[in-house]
Amino acid sequence: MKIYKISQKESTDNTNQEIQTPKKNIIKLDSHILDKVIKSVSNKVNLFSGNCGVFAIALSKFLKTVGSYNLLYFIYVNQGELSFEDYLHAEDVDIYHIILSVEGDGIDDFFDGHGSCGDSDVSSILGEYSESFETVTLLKLPVDTSKVETFIRSNTNYDSGSINEYGILDALQKEYNRLINENL
Repeated sequence: MKIYKISQKESTDNTNQEIQTPKKNIIKLDSHILDKVIKSVSNKVNLFSGNCGVFAIALSKFLKTVGSYNLLYFIYVNQGELSFEDYLHAEDVDIYHIILSVEGDGIDDFFDGHGSCGDSDVSSILGEYSESFETVTLLKLPVDTSKVETFIRSNTNYDSGSINEYGILDALQKEYNRLINENL
């Protein structure tokens, strides 16, 4: 369905005629739509098996293009009482999973390559490594810092030969645009 609005009146042949011009119906991104976008992309691209970090980076970049959000990486690492700076320089850091916390502009949720995720989803992934919430450390780190992105890329086993955040970012944008165009 197309939505139209009445534009200014234009005069032709000394008569006033109302001209209708199309108005785009932009879909407001909410948790449900974002979940749908992510699930569609995950059907085409492996967003797990070490790729969760580059996915989180791509998702944060995508969200910055479509709204104003408070974004944090939630990074589950091997247990320790280290500061982030110490983790940056540590030799043996195991990143088990990364999710993105998204707050603002109508969204208050956590996302990974499955879409919206909760404690049970993360617990299941940690279980694959014989870990649990009690045996890992959670780092809550801001997006948009090169140190954090380098830390993520350096300590995850992402398939750099076939995947990168720009390819994922492009897929997210294309899927979001497809959804918008379907609803015009």
